[in-house]
Amino acid sequence: MISAVLTNFLNSNCVQNIIVNLPSPVKNILKKSLYWTRSNLQYRSTPKMYCPYCGNWSHFLPFGNPSRPMALCPHCESLERHRGLYNIYQEIFLHRVDPLNIYHMAPERCIYDLITKYENINYITGDLNPSNYSFAKNCKLVDVTNMPFPNGYFDIILSNHVMEHIPDENKFLEEMDRVLKSSGTIILTVPFFKELEFTLEDPQINTPELRLQYYGQEDHVRKYGRDISTKLEKYFSVTYVDDPNGDGLGNG
Repeated sequence: MISAVLTNFLNSNCVQNIIVNLPSPVKNILKKSLYWTRSNLQYRSTPKMYCPYCGNWSHFLPFGNPSRPMALCPHCESLERHRGLYNIYQEIFLHRVDPLNIYHMAPERCIYDLITKYENINYITGDLNPSNYSFAKNCKLVDVTNMPFPNGYFDIILSNHVMEHIPDENKFLEEMDRVLKSSGTIILTVPFFKELEFTLEDPQINTPELRLQYYGQEDHVRKYGRDISTKLEKYFSVTYVDDPNGDGLGNG
């Protein structure tokens, strides 16, 4: 209750009118201070949540644009989609004791910290910019449309929110198919928009501003609709996991 009252006061016209009339340097400092105060009040007013990756109960932080409340674990930086995947990972490979080769593209820290605890897993990570993943030891320089791995090498491939960044989607899927064992599994997520019958992809949407406007992020090259099934089924047998209860995978 106190947090809500303070937040409403900081957002009030009275406070905002005072800020407008201040000198610019003071105004900027005060705006940042008020933003931090509002965020901290909202953070403290939320219930504590459990993160299965790091095992901590915490006030989850807001994240994203637009901001989503209670999205980010402050300890391991897991998001809703990662926590939604945790049970899927448990079901598909974390329970196994046989040797596994796993490739994880653009590795998330929370998932990296989890998988490196398993001695039976030969865990390889990679990205076009491996220096962005300083937490991942030996993260390799890998172009996912021309991968430096032999045919049929991996038991599991993890691809979380990568495919929407790849201009040559077919080459990406062909390479995943090539390096995956015939009995292997790719666990793949993308931003998915159920309201779209067809994926939105237009070569004229080619600037950061236009991509942000139409695809929702400056470095996305398409916005996936319900026809993603036909794209994936060209190469793989597909199982879809929907999320009708809002347990972490968002809108599907």
